[in-house]
Amino acid sequence: MRRNKQKGAHLQVARRSTLSLCMIVKNEEANLGRCLESVTGVADEIIVVDTGSTDRTVEIARQHGAKIFSHQWSDDFAAARNVSLRSATSDWILVLDADEALAKEDRGCLRALLRQDGPTAYLLNIVSPVNDRRSSHAVINAFPRLFRNRPEIRFEGRCHEQVTPSIARVGGTVSPSEIQVHHRGYHGLWVDLSAKRQRNVRLLRQQLADHPEDPLAHFHLGEVYGLEGRIDEAIVCYRAALSLPGLPPTNRSVARRSLAACLLNRQQFEEAWQECCLALKEDSGYAMPHLTGAIALGKLGRYEAAIQQIDLYLAKADRPGRGIHGVLGYEPNQAYAWSFKGNCLFALKEVNRALDCYRTALSFDQDSPDGHLGVGKIHRLQGRAQEAAVALEKAAALFEQMPQGHLTLAETYAELGRWAEAITACERFLQACPEDNGGLELQAQALLKLDRPAEAEVIYRRLVNRAPSGMAYFALACLADARSDRQEATALCRKAWELERTDARIPFLLSCCLIEAGEYRKALAALLEAERLAPGTPEIAARLKLLGRLLEVGASLAAPSADDEAQNPPIPPLQKGGHTPLTPPFTKGGGGGICRVGRDVRASSPRHPTPYILHHMAEDGRAPPP
Repeated sequence: MRRNKQKGAHLQVARRSTLSLCMIVKNEEANLGRCLESVTGVADEIIVVDTGSTDRTVEIARQHGAKIFSHQWSDDFAAARNVSLRSATSDWILVLDADEALAKEDRGCLRALLRQDGPTAYLLNIVSPVNDRRSSHAVINAFPRLFRNRPEIRFEGRCHEQVTPSIARVGGTVSPSEIQVHHRGYHGLWVDLSAKRQRNVRLLRQQLADHPEDPLAHFHLGEVYGLEGRIDEAIVCYRAALSLPGLPPTNRSVARRSLAACLLNRQQFEEAWQECCLALKEDSGYAMPHLTGAIALGKLGRYEAAIQQIDLYLAKADRPGRGIHGVLGYEPNQAYAWSFKGNCLFALKEVNRALDCYRTALSFDQDSPDGHLGVGKIHRLQGRAQEAAVALEKAAALFEQMPQGHLTLAETYAELGRWAEAITACERFLQACPEDNGGLELQAQALLKLDRPAEAEVIYRRLVNRAPSGMAYFALACLADARSDRQEATALCRKAWELERTDARIPFLLSCCLIEAGEYRKALAALLEAERLAPGTPEIAARLKLLGRLLEVGASLAAPSADDEAQNPPIPPLQKGGHTPLTPPFTKGGGGGICRVGRDVRASSPRHPTPYILHHMAEDGRAPPP
């Protein structure tokens, strides 16, 4: 008797828990085979609910031994999934989509989780590759996709359906796992993302029409709006989700971090930082609020605080294991984080430490565009223009949609005198940021260098109309002077001088125009201003000497009559010949100069050369790369 009892206990322990794979499909012939092959030897039963396929989906399912059920689609993912759950006969249920596949190395590990003494459900890590503008990485969502087959556990929600609410109602428990499922449904190479998102928007709106107080529906709609670039609508949805009761704590922290990202987009940097702080109060183990918060702090110029947040992010990114903390995470992007830390140090003028950070970024990812961009900026700062150009070209090639990278690349080409390449890079930047003043100024400069003054003038006039500056007016004055329009050049110089009182070139050109007009005393006043700003400049000294002679001659003459003027014409204005043309750094050839801080812009053959010593060599003050 005792031996029989021991034998029965042994059989009970040895009983293998069974597993049903439950799926819903429609026209998935391109994906379904990969998914079903990934669970070979793992699932004891395959349940496939077809919602109206017209391709080989059903045939492929049969080839893999699936039990197939038909369901009339009713714009409700939960309803379709629950058909599959009701058809399952195993102890446990695994839910996969056709564009997902169980990681090969996790097949044995998943079976080991099917214990009688285990939790009600396990979170599986759904890894979705994303080809975004910065790098190829993955978003990881942790969903309860492995759970016990109990009739009270069912999906809820038309879209982004979940079993979590029903598990909570029965007092069930959900445990994390390190099991990974590879998902390719959000990668642009494999699916029409826009169509998929529009479908989700429609279904989530229907869900909210039926249940306006559903916080998860507001949350998921905010996520879709954010991905679609509908930032203001996303902000409304996140705030609605956070204001309603019932949003799970892990979703609350994600909602706050996502809201912070939207606020960053809207230049509301302080509010974004505050939302990151609240996200960390909701879930102190969540890494992403540190990175998003660092970006907000950097935009606020609080670089030391931003560096602290980056260090916290990097510490959490090094967390061991393949699972994630919470319900939403990202594969650690140490390369970007180190690059951003370098940007903050660069802004603090700690150039050597910044360079170390950029190099560390490239050690994590040799194709990090942010790392190459940072190295290029430092080489540029150090006067190593050729090396800077190589690094920035590498960044631009890797970072096709990097506006700031293309602008910095254009600036480096300008320093090298490679104007055709400069204008190409600048135009790519302006495609993304058409209203950026710095980009427009550099474009105008390149057009002048390429002997396209008419196009440059259009841009400068646009600049003075929308954001008047002394340098833009000065550029227009030089262009007017180049075509001998003395009156307009004088008027534009005066406007430039009203806005910019530190650049000696402006009063210098104004004096030249006034000399030609015969207004010698006004010319003297302007030239003395130029001398005050740039003492000892040879060209200014020569003009002062000649202007003194003109004034002496004028003073010795009585006011002439009309007949006297006919017999004794006035002394001609200062001649243009024989004066040394401007040849500032980073330029070749002659001609006068039009330049702003850190840049050289030239009119084609201006009539009044400006002194080369007046070229500004200061940094342009541009913020570090974003």
